[in-house]
Amino acid sequence: MSSTGKISEFHPESDDAATYVMRLKHFMVANKIEDNNKLSFLITVLGSKVINTLVDLVTPDELDSKTYDQIIELFLNQYKPKKLTVAERNIFNTRRQKQFESVQEYIIVLKHLASTCKFGTFLNEALRDRLVSGVLDEELRQKLIIEDITFTKACEIAVKYEQAQKQTYGLPEVLVSDNGGTFVAEEFQDFLKKNKISRKLIPPYHACSNGAAEKSVQTDLLIGLKNEFVVNGRTFKEPSTGGSRGNFLNKI
Repeated sequence: MSSTGKISEFHPESDDAATYVMRLKHFMVANKIEDNNKLSFLITVLGSKVINTLVDLVTPDELDSKTYDQIIELFLNQYKPKKLTVAERNIFNTRRQKQFESVQEYIIVLKHLASTCKFGTFLNEALRDRLVSGVLDEELRQKLIIEDITFTKACEIAVKYEQAQKQTYGLPEVLVSDNGGTFVAEEFQDFLKKNKISRKLIPPYHACSNGAAEKSVQTDLLIGLKNEFVVNGRTFKEPSTGGSRGNFLNKI
């Protein structure tokens, strides 16, 4: 009989231990694995690297002498060490929305960071406050500063605002730029890929004097989507017509 779903071995470098244990639990329930078989299944599925570590941890005892619950506890202590609440809250409270990061992506990150902060009944207020303080768009922030607004309502307003911005301004199909640092950044490349924007390279512009003209150009902002598409402008041309840089900025 084939199994329902799939559970792979645990990878300490990339997998979350608590999430892995939750998946194990539901996999066993879905596949009706009996209690007396759980230990054997666990040792089989964890992978040789993890098992070797657990064997070392229980030495001089044998791993087989431990119960399923004991090995799970040992596993979590090893791969899910307790975190300092004050440190986790500091990470949460200083996390701002990044350039090229959508509001929805930012909300998901905040929820993940809050999961280790032990906010208790203050969770929704903490999430709301961080969302309001952390969004890049000042106009959006002002829309969120409403008396007694909930986190759920703040999320709804923020997502709708961003969608409206995208519909109003749109995004270019082709971005023409030089190979400046901003345009080769990983975050920017991910943004282009996610939004299916192709990129055309042109030679960098250099002023004939001391570079003052180029520096002034670099101070401009190219705005496609206020939060999600803000990059340092350099040498842009309107993709479809080859028009002026100013026209391009006005159109997107």
